[in-house]
Amino acid sequence: MQVVEGLAASASLRRERRRSDHRLLLWIAALAFGCAVLTVAALVAIEYGWPPSSAVRSYVTLSLLLLLIAAVGIASGAASRPRERFDLFELPVWYTLWTLFSLVLFGLFGFSDDPKYWLPALASSDWIADGLWLVVLGLAGLWCGYRLLWFLFPFRPVARLAAAIREPSATLVWVWYGLTLVERVWRIRTLGTAFGADVSSLGDASVFNQWSIYVEESVRLVLPIVALQVFRGRWPARHLVWMLIVELLFTLLTGFIKPFMWLTIALVAVLWYAGYGVRARLLPLFVLLALSVIGIPIVEQYRVLIGSGAIDGRSIVSMAGGLFAALESSWGQGIGPAWEVLADKIGVRQARVAQILGVIVYLTPDFIPHWGVDRLLAIPFYLVPRALWPDKPSLSDGVLFSVQYLNAPSDTNTSSAFTMYGDLYLAAGWTAVFVGMFALGIVCALLYRFLKVEAMQRGDLSLTALYIALAVSMADIESSYIGLMTGLMQRLVLFGALFWALHPRVPRRPAPAANHVLRRAESPGLRR
Repeated sequence: MQVVEGLAASASLRRERRRSDHRLLLWIAALAFGCAVLTVAALVAIEYGWPPSSAVRSYVTLSLLLLLIAAVGIASGAASRPRERFDLFELPVWYTLWTLFSLVLFGLFGFSDDPKYWLPALASSDWIADGLWLVVLGLAGLWCGYRLLWFLFPFRPVARLAAAIREPSATLVWVWYGLTLVERVWRIRTLGTAFGADVSSLGDASVFNQWSIYVEESVRLVLPIVALQVFRGRWPARHLVWMLIVELLFTLLTGFIKPFMWLTIALVAVLWYAGYGVRARLLPLFVLLALSVIGIPIVEQYRVLIGSGAIDGRSIVSMAGGLFAALESSWGQGIGPAWEVLADKIGVRQARVAQILGVIVYLTPDFIPHWGVDRLLAIPFYLVPRALWPDKPSLSDGVLFSVQYLNAPSDTNTSSAFTMYGDLYLAAGWTAVFVGMFALGIVCALLYRFLKVEAMQRGDLSLTALYIALAVSMADIESSYIGLMTGLMQRLVLFGALFWALHPRVPRRPAPAANHVLRRAESPGLRR
């Protein structure tokens, strides 16, 4: 009896600690967004006068409507919220918060008097508010689809596994990771660094380019697998430390900062699902913020050196030297110039991405016809490898968009981000935005249910690594909708097969009746 009472008291204490952690997380999120709203309100009053123009009033009104949709969606639609396990990595929650911060807030800079924030193709600031309707309709459709699946098929507790949970092999994991390093070195030697890579150098082998990229992206699966083992006390910490150091170096060499950002977010997700408190989860986020502040000015100067030909993009030695030169020309010139580069990279870029939606709504279909709903209907057929379908249409329409909508020259190589909301509208208008995001909501619900919720209910924490890898690959709202959905299907096949290949061992676990208590060092995530 004392053992049972002790277990009950321990479970009650864990529940109370979890409630406290999630209350703290919600307060932090509310405080952050509240500060952002107050900052934006002050900017509106200072920059645009009071009362603001009709365009600003329309934009603020739609922003408040989006905030309402976000609150209702998260409070009533998030599967994690009723069980007091608010999950930032539940994809609709992520999409909603990322949209509010990266599109809606930064979109206000488009009303500034400073021309550096203006998109050249934007003829009127009224267009910015019109573009926000795409986000309103898209988020509404996303939450409707997500909630519908959980309503039609409510979750029921599943039996915990008593005998078999697959565990990864450290040897196989490192062998595969070594192959990804070889693949990345080969791409650098053949195509050049990722920023400005020449895919035509592959010749006839270009049909395998996309799958080669997926092999490289499989690090998004390997790192959560390693992190889960380290955080559960099963592997030494050096496995994770060395992998993070190598990934940071490759990120800087490629000229992009986002890949390391996604890996850091994956690391936070592992901490989240492994049962660590909010304070432990916030540490990698602060590290990410610090690395971003330091790294973005360096990467921007590094790109300038690549574009000018000062760096040989096919020589790792030359690229490494270019990083030191970029450091000298950014932070080496003082904090002021580097900080200005950082502010322009974040503020100017995101403001222009928000304005792109307005350009799309204004020009389509009155001046430029829709691209056609057949692009959306053909998504399942894009699973066919290009090696078997050489004439398969390209999914990369960013260059075409730059030419048609942003007045870029016809020979440009610049690819513009028109977001998943804009891609749906380009295909078939307002209906496509709602229906497409509705379908995405259903897909998100299926992934979250089978790879995260039911997996953790069964005690199979390892399977959450696959969910994290797929969720991180889908996390960027600036991706095209077609590319996002097609990439998900292809990654589900590749990452799923890789997951099972890296987990060959099936250790025998004692039945619950024989061992009621699980050590936290073995599996803290099972405390949930």
